Amino acid sequence: MISEMMQHEKYSIAGIMDNDKVVAFAGYRIMTSLHSGNIIYIDDLCTLESYRGKGLASQLLKHVKAIAISNNKDAVVLDTNFNNNTAQKLYLNNGFQLTALHLSCDLRK
Repeated sequence: MISEMMQHEKYSIAGIMDNDKVVAFAGYRIMTSLHSGNIIYIDDLCTLESYRGKGLASQLLKHVKAIAISNNKDAVVLDTNFNNNTAQKLYLNNGFQLTALHLSCDLRK
């Protein structure tokens, strides 16, 4: 799926390695939305469990925000699960605000 996104969309990945292993990564894309303008949308932000609490996710968020600023983007946007309180705290501590309620209708059921 990531390979297809990289071919058809402006999808990129930033990662942090420990030796030869990726321990944290952010998958993001440059896009335009009527709601948010010209943005970078973070699709995924993941850290291996044994590396959590070391500030790696914050480093990745700062990196993506720096890319957005250098490319004159209006915002960095992401969605997170309602129950993922740990991630929500991380995002709020990194300057993100609750600005929308994301709704979806799963058509695969």
